Amino acid sequence: MMGDTMKAIIYKSGGRFAVSEVPKPQIKKPSDVLIKVEVASICGSDLQILKASAGYPAKEGVVLGHEYVGIIEDVGESVMGFETGDRVVIEPDVSCGVCRQCRAGRQNLCDNVRETGVFSDGGFAQYSVMPFKAVHKVSNALDPEIAVWAEPLACSINGMHKANINVGETVVVLGAGPIGLLFIRAIKSAGAGKIIVSECMEARKEIARESGAIVIDPRNTDINVFVREQTSNYGADVVIDCVGSLLSDAVKCVRKGGKIVIFGINANAECIVKPVDIVFNELTIVGNYIAKHTFPDAINMLEKGIMEVGDMITHRFPLVDFKQALDVLYAGEAIKVLVKP
Repeated sequence: MMGDTMKAIIYKSGGRFAVSEVPKPQIKKPSDVLIKVEVASICGSDLQILKASAGYPAKEGVVLGHEYVGIIEDVGESVMGFETGDRVVIEPDVSCGVCRQCRAGRQNLCDNVRETGVFSDGGFAQYSVMPFKAVHKVSNALDPEIAVWAEPLACSINGMHKANINVGETVVVLGAGPIGLLFIRAIKSAGAGKIIVSECMEARKEIARESGAIVIDPRNTDINVFVREQTSNYGADVVIDCVGSLLSDAVKCVRKGGKIVIFGINANAECIVKPVDIVFNELTIVGNYIAKHTFPDAINMLEKGIMEVGDMITHRFPLVDFKQALDVLYAGEAIKVLVKP
């Protein structure tokens, strides 16, 4: 029967995918909710998964996509706090709640994490089933194109907690993709004195400038030299690597006693850093992985319009045109691409 199937983006081995007709998911556990997907967005990690050489694994046959928003269509008998008709965003990394990391409050580092859209079915589909503990209610008045930013914003807020930026500080952001742009706007709101951004893509550079940053192109300007010139040779107080392969650059341009936050993920990146530079300069280098109790803050910011995100949406595609959606990203023509089932 037609109503028993749906279209979805299915991962194939070697970085391939297929637009397939698959069985519509059903509630199997009393704690599940059935969600009709309204909007999903493509994340940089999705591009990594679909690039065979990137070393980012995924389960063959899984429905891809982890940034999505939808309307609850059905609920299991033990679901609490949610009902049919609620608009929800998904917290895709579902922790077990019982491992040592979870019990220590580090659910984002769960030893038994279920990664939605990577190893379990995600949101590049017309429907999705998730445990109710992994969904967050958002206002039905909130545009789903804005609500879909909850996951990347929640991850960025976690990074902002790590950066702990003080008023007046100089902050360098390496990479101005969607995450980098979220950081720039959050950093400005935190009262940073100067924001310096390194980015190659013209569209991203333009929005970074509009967001209050000084922007350089690393292909023709040395980031370390530029930062030293901008800070009277002092260096940046905080550097945030949103690419995941620029630790060497970060170490060069951060000040003595400064902090580096590594946010971007590149499984194949190898950076040459001399430990002595870290020791002599007493640098603090921290990693940041996904969201950590930050979805409520992200949703609050989006619902109240505190964080502008709509201007970063450059393309919208129906699910069946998923290849074209990827093509504009690979070509460097897009910033944020939405997929509408």
